[in-house]
Amino acid sequence: MRYFGGTLLGVPGLIHAYRSAVEEALNTAIVVEKTVNDIYTVSFEYPHMNDVMRIIKDDNLEILEQQFDNICLVKISIRKMQVTGALVSWRR
Repeated sequence: MRYFGGTLLGVPGLIHAYRSAVEEALNTAIVVEKTVNDIYTVSFEYPHMNDVMRIIKDDNLEILEQQFDNICLVKISIRKMQVTGALVSWRR
């Protein structure tokens, strides 16, 4: 025998109780979107700065770190689903 709130429930009662609890939980839940990302470090010479930064902006890539000198380094985070398209942009 199963009890819920002091009331004896049969199979239909349990189904209803669980359905109601799950429905309430889903209605009050906060959805958090997460993505699977790869991290790349891009190395380039300073004269290519504008081209690299334009591609980063056009592809909406997240810059994690950047170092600008004669040889520049930019560490970016990119969604796995976006990797193929972005790599085509980098080869232009």
